[in-house]
Amino acid sequence: MSEGLIIYMHILSPYAKTVIATANHLDIPHTERHIDLRKNEHKSEWYLKINPNGQVPAIKDGDHTMAESIDIAKYLIESRDKGTPLYPNDDAEKREDIDRALEISQELGKRTTDVLLNVYWGRILRKTNLTVEERQGFINKVYETYGKLNTHLEERNTKYFNSNFHPSLADFHINNLMMSLVEKNIVQLDNYPALKQWLELSSQVPALSDVIRRSNAAMKKIRFLVRFVLPMIRCLTCKCCR
Repeated sequence: MSEGLIIYMHILSPYAKTVIATANHLDIPHTERHIDLRKNEHKSEWYLKINPNGQVPAIKDGDHTMAESIDIAKYLIESRDKGTPLYPNDDAEKREDIDRALEISQELGKRTTDVLLNVYWGRILRKTNLTVEERQGFINKVYETYGKLNTHLEERNTKYFNSNFHPSLADFHINNLMMSLVEKNIVQLDNYPALKQWLELSSQVPALSDVIRRSNAAMKKIRFLVRFVLPMIRCLTCKCCR
């Protein structure tokens, strides 16, 4: 008997959040399977059979498996709700318009990941020792892409990236990528007024506000662990204070 749709995810992954938000927005029944990245579960033998790249997200839909967040989101739309404004499979012109915004999101994704790995998590986990200039260099690359997105919104003069009425898959993906830095106060949006207004509006979409809430709650737990619990454990286990 089929288990139905399973989403393999981590709530701090902006890519996984795009898939989760898409499924929730379309009311697609599914089960979330949390992948513990700290324990390298994404590199485990059983998971590599689902996603050989060893990344989140991935899905298992009956006997069908798939990786890559945008591909998964498009698959869910095509197989469950072809007419949704998120990515209307019955309107090639609108799909092409959404794909143009998604092309910018690919650049944003790479640059956002660079900041998260090198500037944020690298510093917290003490795995990188970048200079101030090096850290700012990664962030400035993100700002370059924010400039492109801001120009796109100014030229279109629409509420969302592709419409005044409905968010698209581009809104979902770009929101999750941006919030992964904004919610950690890594970037500021004062120089990008159109983008800042869009982020505030798109974050009110219920499926997006839900993953933002869950991500913030997870980050609070991690900050508490890093700031208080881990130092206490190190103190109790070291030999210098006995």
